[in-house]
Amino acid sequence: TDCNFQREGSMDLARAVPYQRELWPSSLPAGRNDHELTALQILAGDMPLPITINGLKRRDINAAKNGLIRFLKEVPLEELARWTLNVPRDPEFDEDDDGVMLKSETDRKVYLHYRPDLKTLLQEHRSIEITDWQCKWFKSCNRIRTACMNYLYEFARQMDIQQPGYDFEARARENATQHVVRVLNYVPREGIIAKPHTDRCAITFHLAESASGLCAYRGFERVPCATPPTPGALCFTGQQLERITHGAIPAVYHEVEDNTPDKPRWAIVFFGKMRPK
Repeated sequence: TDCNFQREGSMDLARAVPYQRELWPSSLPAGRNDHELTALQILAGDMPLPITINGLKRRDINAAKNGLIRFLKEVPLEELARWTLNVPRDPEFDEDDDGVMLKSETDRKVYLHYRPDLKTLLQEHRSIEITDWQCKWFKSCNRIRTACMNYLYEFARQMDIQQPGYDFEARARENATQHVVRVLNYVPREGIIAKPHTDRCAITFHLAESASGLCAYRGFERVPCATPPTPGALCFTGQQLERITHGAIPAVYHEVEDNTPDKPRWAIVFFGKMRPK
């Protein structure tokens, strides 16, 4: 589902789009608020960058993580298939990524994609009765999603102020039903557990993780990225924003290395969508 890491391909993309705009400001002015600074840094291609998401609570992060761990312990393997929906959601592709997904042996993780209609979809499409604790789990995911969406809309508005013509905020709001929270649990193993890739969304907020190991690439340089404590997060761009700006804002390649293979590894991520026209 993600784009594998091909440095030469990324360079070719930039060369193949001669009409791309030059977006980068010469400097980042001081005295800006958090949303303005985020907008400027994204336009400058300075990522991943730390942000603070108002309304993001540690208790919801813990509840979302613990919900997935409990789910995996309590739901029999043969029942997981009933939780897997095949509902087109992404503006660019159809993908079977609602509900709980089991990845392949080469990409070994289990994750839940949450959006507000997930409970209804599970009940109506799979006749699954949601338990009380699962309702609380979803409510925590919804509060996380709401906080992230509010931040996304405000800094997209600031991006429009700094670089008009792309309708960043309008695109983000038009895709309100597409924004998702991913709660994931990796199968422990030493080494790289998520190969270098770019995300298919426009903006990624990396909200929490159980251990260090997330690394991003600036050109050919591999940079370790520590996720700040909640309500802090890391923000970086994905493929949709690269397409919207014709390559001027490139998607950030990143990977995950498991530094604690003797322990379960979890992470919580928000994917913000903007439909390229």
